[in-house]
Amino acid sequence: MGKFWILAGVCAALTAISPPAMAQSRVLAPIDDWDWGKTGEYCGLVRNFGDTESPVRIVIYSYGPQGNYRIVLSGADLPRNNDAVERGRAAFGDAGDLEDLHVIVGKRGEDGEIALQANRRSGLSLALTWSASDRETEVTIPLDPLATSFTIATPRMEPLTLEIGPMQSALADLATCEGQLLNDWGLDIADAAEVATPASVTNPLPLIRQFRLPPSIVINRRSQIINLRLVIDDDGELADCALQAPNFGEDVADDMCRVLAREGEFMPARSRTGEAVPSLLRVSYMMIIYD
Repeated sequence: MGKFWILAGVCAALTAISPPAMAQSRVLAPIDDWDWGKTGEYCGLVRNFGDTESPVRIVIYSYGPQGNYRIVLSGADLPRNNDAVERGRAAFGDAGDLEDLHVIVGKRGEDGEIALQANRRSGLSLALTWSASDRETEVTIPLDPLATSFTIATPRMEPLTLEIGPMQSALADLATCEGQLLNDWGLDIADAAEVATPASVTNPLPLIRQFRLPPSIVINRRSQIINLRLVIDDDGELADCALQAPNFGEDVADDMCRVLAREGEFMPARSRTGEAVPSLLRVSYMMIIYD
C-alpha cells in the first residue's frame, strides 16, 4: 500500500446548468498509477492527471463493501465555490454519456474541489431538501467498472475527461480494502456469501425527513454527503449504527442513530435458504440546501 492523500468533504447551494450539448472535452492523461489506502471507516483510490505542476486529482472513496462511492476531484483549474451544490453533469464514460446530477463545489486551499456520488447495485441514496424547491435531480451516477474514462462538467467548467484506463485491478484492490474494513469493525453479521437478499429500509423518505440538520449545514448554508453503516438484525431491528462521514461530532451522530432506531422500518436480509439473517446496511444521502 502506498501513500494516500485524505481530502476533506465539501458542501452547499443550487445553480442550474445548461451546457452546450456538443461541448468538447478537455482530456487529461494520468501521470501516475492508482494508489490506495484506508482509515478506520473508509478506503480510497487516488490518481493524478494532467501535469505534475498543476495536476487534477481524483479520489474514489468507499465506506464499506456495499452502498455508494464518494468521488472527490481537486485541482487548480477546477471551479471554486463556498461549498455549493450545483447541478452538474458526469459519467464514467465520455462527453456523450453525461448525466445530470448534484455535485458539491468547494475549495481546498487554492484549489477547486468537486464532490459527487457514484452507485453500485446495493445501498440507499436520498436527497433531503431544506427549502421550498422541489427540483428533481439525480444524486448518483453508476460506476461502470468497464469504463476507461471519467467525464464531468459544471456550470462554470466545460467537460473535463480523465483517462482513468482499465479499472478492474484498482477496483479489486478497493474490494480487498473493503474486506479489511469489515474485519476491523468486527460486526456480528452473516457472511456476504450467505446473503441472497440484502437488508433494506422500507420507509426511506419519511425517515430521512426526520433527521435534524446539523448546525454546520443550517448556519453556513452548506450541503453535505452523509455516510452511515447500520446492522439490521434478523428481526428487522437496528442493532448497530455508526456515522462514517463527515465528522459532525458525537452528539449529531447519536441523534441520527436515535432517529434511525426510533423511526426506521427495516426488512432483514435473507439467506439463500430464505432465513432472516443479521447483515450490514450502508446508507448514504445528500443533505441539500438551495439558495
